[in-house]
Amino acid sequence: MPHVHNQIQLTGRAGHPPELFTMTDGTMMARLRLYQSVTNHCGERSSMAFSLVAWGSLAEALHRSVRRGDNLFILGKLRIRTWKQEGVNHLRPEIHLDSYHLLQRPSTRGNVEEEVGEIITDATQNEN
Repeated sequence: MPHVHNQIQLTGRAGHPPELFTMTDGTMMARLRLYQSVTNHCGERSSMAFSLVAWGSLAEALHRSVRRGDNLFILGKLRIRTWKQEGVNHLRPEIHLDSYHLLQRPSTRGNVEEEVGEIITDATQNEN
């Protein structure tokens, strides 16, 4: 059986500030929606949204550094979360982050975007 690679890389804009949660065992988790503008073959524009999840020190870094509208490059793995609620089975694809790179941030001074350029990984956070 061939070795299966599960790696996703995307660029897009943060739809909101990351939400930070503390799990019952003390582990930190952050959630964020990443939006991409796409144009179909007819020239019509629409948006695609992706659910991102970060854990541990990466979750804390994401929460500290990302704001709504920031342009991000993310690297992660696809996971399908399933649960049952009121007798109905649900599933939600999520991208669990390995790292992210803050590419640009909308400037508060006009339409100019500021370059940021720091790559954040879980390993980077553990070095500090």
